[in-house]
Amino acid sequence: MEKIFSKQLTDTDLKKRLSIPTQCLNHFRFDKCHSTSVQVEDENGKAWHFKCRVRREGYQKPVFCEGWLKFVRYTSLRPGDRVEFYKDTKAEGLYRIQVQRRVKLLGKEFWANLRPFEKRINFEERTEVAAKEEKSKRKLSI
Repeated sequence: MEKIFSKQLTDTDLKKRLSIPTQCLNHFRFDKCHSTSVQVEDENGKAWHFKCRVRREGYQKPVFCEGWLKFVRYTSLRPGDRVEFYKDTKAEGLYRIQVQRRVKLLGKEFWANLRPFEKRINFEERTEVAAKEEKSKRKLSI
């Protein structure tokens, strides 16, 4: 695993796109284009697809755009959280992302890993299932 960059997130990173350091561009394959698809895996092994784009002229200003905001919402990121981005040296073209939040415990601050929920409960759906099960039980008891 090779660490590419670490960044403390800003409001813009969370609402629009993630700006990444220009010196990281050599880790991505653009093939004479101005954007490339990046396969990313989080700590739970969930796959994400980010689009990395650069400007056509002048300062390249690399950003993760498409797919990034979906990841932000899923992980409930906040300003001040930190992401660490790694290149998987064993799997060609695969990257890994780690999310951290500053935590204060017993008067000391440190960065703790934030693991996205592996399963999310859709309460509306669960209520429908429970109602169907209840109805089914009533039919059996009649």
